[in-house]
Formats: sequence, structure tokens, C-alpha cells
Amino acid sequence: MPLITEEEYLENMGRPDWPPPASLISSLYPEPQKDVDVYLVVVRSQVDPSQTIQSRDQHWMFQWNLEKRTSLGDPVYRRLQIVRERDINGTGKLDHLTNWGAMTVAGETNATEELVEILLKKMTMKERKEFEAISDATRVRKPDGNWNCQDWCKSVLEASVATGLLTEVEVNHVVMVAESIEPTHSRSVL
Repeated sequence: MPLITEEEYLENMGRPDWPPPASLISSLYPEPQKDVDVYLVVVRSQVDPSQTIQSRDQHWMFQWNLEKRTSLGDPVYRRLQIVRERDINGTGKLDHLTNWGAMTVAGETNATEELVEILLKKMTMKERKEFEAISDATRVRKPDGNWNCQDWCKSVLEASVATGLLTEVEVNHVVMVAESIEPTHSRSVL
């Protein structure tokens, strides 16, 4: 693996100079005090059958269910990911990815056709906090046309192996499964 220089990373995890996205209040949606399944999630790209897309183009993130629901009945998750933010001035998307840190979100229900959950490991609350700390400290690279959310997730996984939180076998398995997930084809509109 080539050595990455300091200049290849974004300052401040790529966070723009504006408030972070809203995260649900952790006192209302606390971490369960028990072991919880933690997943690597692949958000399958939806493409027209005439388009070419690779598994490399799909979004990866980590999440676990907090076993709570919002007042509207939506499930609540703890999510670790990097995202490409829209410019608040309305000029499109920023040209880089951002690590906002761990967020508590109301989201889609469990695995669907578009959202594939791959079990990483059942983790204790202490292990989940360690996993969050690793992801919060995992830096974001400057845009180079190649590095993306999948590389960031792999960096989080590699750091988790280095600390002993995960094994190489666990990591190799989830990465192999995630890389094999095919995009879905959108329905054609007449």
C-alpha cells in the first residue's frame, strides 16, 4: 500500500464551515446496554439498464439499530459514514467527502432491496463506542477521482483490526460480500 502524505488529507475531516446535520438527541435515543448487531451497509445504486455502474460506485456505511422508534414510528439507528454534502449556497455538491462523526438518525427499516446489511459483528456497548471513536478519527482524503466511501470504510475496518476490535477474517468476509453486491436496475419510465 503506498504511503499517504499529510497533504493528501482534508483538514477538519472535510467539514465545511457550517453547522453539522441534525442528529437525534442521544438522551431520547440512548445506546442499548446490551450486545447489538453492527452492520456494514451497502446502499445499492439504482441505474437505468442502459447505464454501466460498478459495485465500486455504491455507498457504504456502518450502522446498528438502537431498538427505539421516533414518535412517527421510524426506527432509530446509529450511523457512521462519510457523505458528499450539498453546498448551502445552492451551487451543487461540494467537491469532497465529509466525516461528520457518528450520528443518530431515523431511517429506513432493516435490509431492503436497495439497502443491504452485512453483519460485521455483535458488539458490546463498549465495543461500539470504540468503533465510533475509530470512525470519528478516520480522516478523509482529498478528491482524486478514485478514493471514496468504500475506501474510508475499509480504513475504519483496518484500524479496528489493528486495535483488536475486529479480526482479519471478519473484515475480509464483509468486504468480500459488500464488493459482490450488484446494483439494482431502475424501472424504465414510459
